[in-house]
Amino acid sequence: FGGSDEDSAAIRGNIEILNNNPINYFEVKILNTGREGFIGIGLAHYYCDLDRLPGWEMYSFGYHGDDGHLFDCSGTGKKYGPKFWKGDVIGICWNFMEKTIFFTKNGTGLSIAFHQYSWFDLPSLAPIIGLRSEGESIQANFGKKFFEFDIEAYFIQFTIHHMFRINFLGKIISLQKVIKGKNDDTFTKPLKSFSNKKFKKILVNNIFKKKGTTNQNTSFFFFWRK
Repeated sequence: FGGSDEDSAAIRGNIEILNNNPINYFEVKILNTGREGFIGIGLAHYYCDLDRLPGWEMYSFGYHGDDGHLFDCSGTGKKYGPKFWKGDVIGICWNFMEKTIFFTKNGTGLSIAFHQYSWFDLPSLAPIIGLRSEGESIQANFGKKFFEFDIEAYFIQFTIHHMFRINFLGKIISLQKVIKGKNDDTFTKPLKSFSNKKFKKILVNNIFKKKGTTNQNTSFFFFWRK
C-alpha cells in the first residue's frame, strides 16, 4: 500500500514516440494523490519494467510529485520543480529540434530538465506514469481536450526564433564564401530553402494538419493520433 518501492506500478503508452514531429507534448491531471502522493510522470524505454516509478530504470526519467525531484535512470533524484498534488496538471514537452525536454505545471513552463536529449541516441520511448500508494489516480490528455499549457504559442515562438537562427547562419556562410572569392552556392542553397517563407508555411500547415483542425483554440499535440 505504498510503504515500500515494491508497491510501485507504472502504466506505459502503447505507441512509441516517433521523430516525425518537431515538438511532442502531453499532460496528466492529478485526480487524487492518495495516501502519499508518490506519483511520477515521464518517458521510458518501450520495453522497460512496469514495477518501478519513472526514472528509476535505465532509459527512463520522471518528475515526481511527492518531492518535486527529477529522476533520470537512477533511484536518486535531484531537485527540479515544485511538488504537485490533487488538481494539478503536469505536462511534458520534448522539442526534437532543440533536443530539450521540460515539464509544465498548471499551464506554466518549468525550467529545462534535459539538454541535448536526442531521439537518435535513444531506444524507443513512450509516455509513462507511475503510482505507488493507495488511492492515487490520474487522467492523461494526449490532445483530445484543451491543454493547460499554451503549446501553440510555444510552437510559434520557437519557430520564429529557430528561423532567425537559420537565416543568420545562412548569411554568415554566404559572407564567408564571398570573402573567399567562391561563387558556388552549393552549401548555401539548403539553408536558403530551409529558411524561406514557403518552408515556414509548409511547416505550419503540416502542424495544423496533424491537429486535424485549423481552429487555434483546439487542443494541440503532435503524436499518437492514428
